[in-house]
Amino acid sequence: MDHNIPRPKFCLEDQLDSTKNQMHAAISNKDLKTALKLMDLYNIQPHEECSVKGYYWTALHYASHFGSKKILKHFCRYIHQKYPADFVDIINVTTKEGWTPLMISAIYNKPDCTKVLLKAGGQKLKAKDKDQRTASDLARYYGWKDLATKIDEKLYEVVKDDSATPINALFLSKATKNGTGATTTGATSSTAESGDGDIESLDHFYDLLKNGTRLPCLICQLETGWIQYTKCCGQPLHYWCIEGKLKDCPNCKTSGVNLINEVLYPERAFSVEN
Repeated sequence: MDHNIPRPKFCLEDQLDSTKNQMHAAISNKDLKTALKLMDLYNIQPHEECSVKGYYWTALHYASHFGSKKILKHFCRYIHQKYPADFVDIINVTTKEGWTPLMISAIYNKPDCTKVLLKAGGQKLKAKDKDQRTASDLARYYGWKDLATKIDEKLYEVVKDDSATPINALFLSKATKNGTGATTTGATSSTAESGDGDIESLDHFYDLLKNGTRLPCLICQLETGWIQYTKCCGQPLHYWCIEGKLKDCPNCKTSGVNLINEVLYPERAFSVEN
């Protein structure tokens, strides 16, 4: 490895190796639910390096590499919502080879991921890797002519060599979800909004409360034992899973984890199999 290659500005190195390995596994297994939980619990970002240190392959690159379309789509929307001013730079973060996530999707012939990235926008299609090859060049080099053609079609939207394709704000502004299925917009359940506390009287919770099964602890993913709920956002947790380990809510990041026995958010405490 060339140790003289500096870390790209938007390639993070904030997490423990164990967390990075869990994210890598979730992406390779196309396990969106686990990827979301890792983001909730550890605040791991899509542009966190998840490769061997110094290779600069982020979660974004691995989502493109493994063809994890749903995870990549979530990453794009998450970045646009959390880092709007840096969206273009983050979505084009490069590996030590100079590869962007789009280039990775081109190299490994992942048309679904290529489609997501092109639809999201912000792609620097004329960017080149260490061997002076664009995403289109790489697709052709590895024999994926149809994929190269799709990338070339987008080139007409680029005016300058260093410009990016237009950002698709409509596509990217759709609400993303966290690991529990709650949107990141901070919406609360109708129970909390009503303030009456009489959950059983709400018709839309009837099936959930009568036939639902208890959701597992957010951390250990076990539904056994005494599960309580965070007062701030109603997430199921075992006391022993957070005792002396967490100071803030692992889901909404509220300061102080206050567990209660009361179910304030039935949709976050129970699930009905379809």
